[in-house]
Amino acid sequence: MTDAERVDQAYRENGFNIYVSDKISLNRSVPDIRHPNCNGKRYLETLPNTSIIIPFHNEGWSSLLRTIHSVLNRSPPELIAEIVLVDDFSDRGGKPEAWSSGQA
Repeated sequence: MTDAERVDQAYRENGFNIYVSDKISLNRSVPDIRHPNCNGKRYLETLPNTSIIIPFHNEGWSSLLRTIHSVLNRSPPELIAEIVLVDDFSDRGGKPEAWSSGQA
C-alpha cells in the first residue's frame, strides 16, 4: 500500500487526516475561542472537583491523547477528580503502547 493509499484509508476510518494528527504535539497551545463575555465571568473561590468522562468509539489515538492533555493543561488540577475514558465498543482493537506501560 502506498503512502497516499494509507492516508486515504486513515481518512476514511477517522474522518480526518490521522497521519497529520499523529505528527501534532500532544502538548500544544490552542487559542482561547470562548465568547468574550466568558472572560469576565467570576466563579466561587472554592468549587467542587469533578469527574471528566470522555466517551469514544474507534477514535484516532493521537486525537484522544491530545484531548486528555488539553484537559490536564487547561483545567485547575484541584478541580479534576478523575478522567474516565469510556470505549463505546470500538472494534479496531489495540491501544497505544504507552497505555500498556503506564506512561500515558
